[in-house]
Amino acid sequence: PALAPEKQKELNSLDQKFFNETSALRNNIWNKQNEMSLLLNGENPDTAKLQTLQKELSTLKSQMADKRLAYRLETRKVAPQGVYGGGYGGRGGYGGNRGGSCWN
Repeated sequence: PALAPEKQKELNSLDQKFFNETSALRNNIWNKQNEMSLLLNGENPDTAKLQTLQKELSTLKSQMADKRLAYRLETRKVAPQGVYGGGYGGRGGYGGNRGGSCWN
């Protein structure tokens, strides 16, 4: 069954909030991944720097996972059955129905 328009509006608001609140975190993840890639593809990769970056990246991804879980729990309060379309995160959208890249 489709969601009532007010519920869909509430989910869209949660989507936007999650997107906005994780913007800096997603950018940091992307930057660390790029920095690691550049170092790995260089002539003499700096092992210590790469290990430090990997630890930082792991921490950032863990923070993102925590935020994603909190977001999903909030959306379940609006749509407990999980029967809804569109949106971000685990509901389609980025990495799902709307296209675009994933949110890490």
